[in-house]
Amino acid sequence: MHEYAVTENILKIVIEQAAKADAKKVLAIRLTIGALSGFEQDCIQMYYEELSKDTIAAGAKLIVTKVEAQLHCRNCDTDFALTHTDYNCPTCGVAGVYNDDGRDFMIESIEIE
Repeated sequence: MHEYAVTENILKIVIEQAAKADAKKVLAIRLTIGALSGFEQDCIQMYYEELSKDTIAAGAKLIVTKVEAQLHCRNCDTDFALTHTDYNCPTCGVAGVYNDDGRDFMIESIEIE
């Protein structure tokens, strides 16, 4: 349910920025969502469609770039993507630790008319 509040904030930011640019309409919003951010794209899309009704951003396309969770192996210094629940390094088999990749959540850009 935390996607609702996040989607409200996305919409607020988008509308504010569109107003600053004297936009007539918001056409697209590009988001980056990391696998470890805790946010689900489908929920954000659903809430966005409902919350944006009767706004300048109604009907805007949400374009999402997903960022994989990345791990680092302290044993052999290898960086690798988390696959499902496999935390083991593909090089040496030792369990990796999370680095910062995959926690991303941001508005990358807003396309307006």
